[in-house]
Amino acid sequence: MGKALTIRQKKFAAAYMVSTNATRAAIEAGYSEKSAPAQGHQLLNKPQVKAELALKAGELLKTAKHIGRTSSGRTGQDCLRRFTQTLQSRWKPQKPIRPR
Repeated sequence: MGKALTIRQKKFAAAYMVSTNATRAAIEAGYSEKSAPAQGHQLLNKPQVKAELALKAGELLKTAKHIGRTSSGRTGQDCLRRFTQTLQSRWKPQKPIRPR
């Protein structure tokens, strides 16, 4: 089994799931504003952090099965699937979902 996540890495993963912004998530995890961009990038490339993010995204997808349609006409599951795909594509953002 791989290395366990540190407390900061766990905080980073939780914050990243909310904001999808590595710099902001690093700041929320306790890194300085000066080092946050580099730390966020490094954390996203750590295998154990990637695994934690994938696990959290999978949990969200399971929960989304119970969510009804959103105001944009997409199901909650569709929105979370797109978020998961963004995570899996090495954190390169896809086109934003635009309301209809």
